[in-house]
Amino acid sequence: MLSTSIFGKNAFKNVIVNGIVLAEDGKKMSKRLQNYPDPMEVVERYGADALRYYLLTSPVARAENLNFSEKGVDEALKKNIGRLGNVLAFYQLYADDTVRDWKSEHVLDTWIIARLDALIEEVTKAFDTYQLDAATRPLALFIDDLSVWYLRRSRDRFKEDGEDKKAALATTRFVLHRLSLVMAPSMPFFAEHLFQSVREGEDEESVHLASWPSVSYQPRFWAKLFGGKDSRLVLEAMQVARNVVSSALEERDTAGIKVRQPLSKLSIPSSLKLAEEYLAIIADEVNVKKVERLGDAIKLDVEITDELKEEGVVRDTIREIQAFRKEQGLKPGTSATYTFVKDEPRRSVIEKNRSKIEDTTSTMIVFVE
Repeated sequence: MLSTSIFGKNAFKNVIVNGIVLAEDGKKMSKRLQNYPDPMEVVERYGADALRYYLLTSPVARAENLNFSEKGVDEALKKNIGRLGNVLAFYQLYADDTVRDWKSEHVLDTWIIARLDALIEEVTKAFDTYQLDAATRPLALFIDDLSVWYLRRSRDRFKEDGEDKKAALATTRFVLHRLSLVMAPSMPFFAEHLFQSVREGEDEESVHLASWPSVSYQPRFWAKLFGGKDSRLVLEAMQVARNVVSSALEERDTAGIKVRQPLSKLSIPSSLKLAEEYLAIIADEVNVKKVERLGDAIKLDVEITDELKEEGVVRDTIREIQAFRKEQGLKPGTSATYTFVKDEPRRSVIEKNRSKIEDTTSTMIVFVE
């Protein structure tokens, strides 16, 4: 009222009002009752970013009350900061002087850039309208997509020298750099760590001195003028592919067949007009030799031939050795030795495929008494 009467204008244009943070049991936090954890101890255990993100994504950011729970802070740490830290660590294993770039034509690279653009647009719109929870929640979904879908599907690309490796490195560096900018308001400390880890010579000294990111390209403009891929269509096609994968994996689970066991084929509805690059992703993710358009339902051929059974044994063996290497803290390419007992039931299959297993794992196999 004073601002209006004295200066003839409102004191502010927008205001953010938060709710009340209550104890986990819904009661008011009280020093007498000691029904809340020491905030500094929470920060010490989980970090300031995890606490900040937990609060920003909670109902308290919409002026509603929140029953504070340390479990929520722990979940924010593990599902977001921890997972993103693993993505960064994997990138750094293979990182070289490849500069960041977003123009790769690989379907996975195109998709993650489209996802990044969608994230930037969504977060920007929410911040512009002062919706803090709507501006921070999408980060968790993107980090999950980056880790569980993009990086996991791209792991082999990083391990083989060539143009595809360079494209994967350039795209990942670009995504991590842009992501650091988008997450800076909600997770400022990890955002700075991420920014410094992928920073290039001409970049600002800090993520907090950098400009807010814009989308990499305007999809309809590029698609019409240069025949590029409309990012909306890329996102839609990949979502269809992921839905097919989910349905096929449910069939595997129902049949009691583990994913590491290869199968001959997967039939998908003929109405799904997915490009071959998406069918290749489906085949790899579901672990089938072939994906064919046939009929109007998703159907998995669950017959396991002797040849497929042998291939499954090889995959299990490779996974076993890789788990051993991880436990030993061995870096990719570092030579090692893995020991099997002489009467190992899988010995005949392992001996037959020994070269493939050893080359894939960089590990020599030894049979002992």
